[in-house]
Amino acid sequence: MKFPWREIPALWRVGLALGLLAAVGVVGARVLPAETALLWLTRSGYWLILGAFALWLWSLTHVLPRAWRAFAWQKTDRWGALALVLGGIVLLAHEPAGFKILMDEIHLLGTSMAMHWQRAVFLPQQASGLHGIFELTAGAVDKRPVFFPFLVSILHDVAGYRPENPFVLNGILTFVLLALSYVAGRALGGWKAGVFAVLAWTALPLLGQNANGGGFEILNVVMILGTALLAGWYYRERDDWSLAALVFSGVLLAQTRYESPLFLLAVAAVMLLVWREERVVRLPWLAVLSPVFLLPVPLLSRVFEARPGSWELASQPGFVRVFAPENVPANLGHALVYWFGSGAEQPNAPLLSGLGLLALVAALVLLPRVLRQWRGQTAAVKTAYVFGGAVLLHLALMLGYFWGKFDDPVIHRLSLPEHLLFALLPLLVLTLVPALRQGLNATIALAALALIATGLPSMSRQATTRLYSPALDTAWRREFISARPEKDFLFIDQDATFWITHEVTATPVLQARLHPDAVAYDLHHRMFSGIYVFQRLDLDPVTGVPTVRPDDDLGPAYALEPVDERLFRFNLLSRISRVKAITPASNPAGAAAKSPDPQARDNAALEEWLKRLP
Repeated sequence: MKFPWREIPALWRVGLALGLLAAVGVVGARVLPAETALLWLTRSGYWLILGAFALWLWSLTHVLPRAWRAFAWQKTDRWGALALVLGGIVLLAHEPAGFKILMDEIHLLGTSMAMHWQRAVFLPQQASGLHGIFELTAGAVDKRPVFFPFLVSILHDVAGYRPENPFVLNGILTFVLLALSYVAGRALGGWKAGVFAVLAWTALPLLGQNANGGGFEILNVVMILGTALLAGWYYRERDDWSLAALVFSGVLLAQTRYESPLFLLAVAAVMLLVWREERVVRLPWLAVLSPVFLLPVPLLSRVFEARPGSWELASQPGFVRVFAPENVPANLGHALVYWFGSGAEQPNAPLLSGLGLLALVAALVLLPRVLRQWRGQTAAVKTAYVFGGAVLLHLALMLGYFWGKFDDPVIHRLSLPEHLLFALLPLLVLTLVPALRQGLNATIALAALALIATGLPSMSRQATTRLYSPALDTAWRREFISARPEKDFLFIDQDATFWITHEVTATPVLQARLHPDAVAYDLHHRMFSGIYVFQRLDLDPVTGVPTVRPDDDLGPAYALEPVDERLFRFNLLSRISRVKAITPASNPAGAAAKSPDPQARDNAALEEWLKRLP
């Protein structure tokens, strides 16, 4: 189709933006060696995400006041406000705050710690405390995108560093998600439609689990929905500030989860549709320069080149490719089990899953008619189809993923974008088919029934959290720290980052196994009130005899005394032990004892200790 431009000169800005985007992609993903790319990310990642966030907020200051006035609040919106307040309380009240999915949530917290303390993007892996000063001594760039850790680091900046700050952020984001859902529902079908969207989210136990966790899943859905709403606003207003807000929202969304850059396609599609309808290309300078702030995306992708094990293929034996079409049939079966399963271990809402899938089929059937009448459709309908299509691309990607099993306790959370469709597609269909609009009250009743019949009982049982033993391990270790608030001990653990994020001196098991002399030095000189180790032990199904897992085995140099142990799974014992003695091949513990001068002896001991930090 011929594109009858009226403003050809503006095309050079588009060309410049595309050139910057290509340069960012080529430099970040191809030109730089992997280690150099990660070093660039470490040093510049914080400042790039800060710049993008500041420019987004600046553009929003020009958009939100007008949007607020255009919203035309009515008295009936009080019901929506009541629904989202009560919904948020329900979601936060029925699940204990804690780290739900490991290693994701601890690693996100660790990156936020480095961003807060050093304005650098890396995951602390070793740390030590000296005279009350806690220092990060070693680390590496984590594979997880940086927007969520950045927001947590802002909370650290404002309220002081606390490991619980991710829970606070997700609690706030839960209310933001419900509010945005109400706005989106209201735009599609009025205040009752907004109430349905709020109830549809409240009835989902999976949302309650993530609302009380430390992961980036809720932020991802908030950014998808927020970007879609800004797209709808731009479709309506078609001004430069609205476009800038939309573009930078897309930039931040692309740095929220691994697969989130695909939603940039929806942002680009909305821009092209508006330009086509206007027959004018308008691209403000902020939008032209926005690709620069996407540099962390290709830089971060180099983690998988530098550390191929980051794909975690070994965790699911039998798979050789991360994404493959042959994974789709099996993963689709797992998705259906999650959406409609009746087991307590599935944090789902079967009634709403069924309604959402029916609405998806109806929306696809209606698509040809919508396209024929495209110019007459509202901005809400147009953006719903564009971003709905992007969510379907997300679903296709997840179904092709080697670990895309929605019914897996670790993977449940990846289905949250699809629940965005389940919450809003029924409203889109009711909007497009006037004869069905009288069914809105019944739809609200169905959402309320889902909340009462399955949502609240499932959230109260907390089955998903209690069946996931790593989360229970983490909660237990947090209890250990709470009982020792002075934090003057050294901990040896595969997951040393957990202890570091709680400001406890820690070192990985492998490091301690390879360098027992360094730990022996700390033990001999009483550098810590105690040296502890966390281990998991497999229980023999016949004899019940526990065997330390190889990755947790410190080797023959260590003599351990069990302090506490818990059985979180019938065949897996978790144990915390105290290091009683270490007998390495060579013990340098007395290396600093030759100095007759006490001050010199102390200085030598301090220097030796610093050299031997675990």
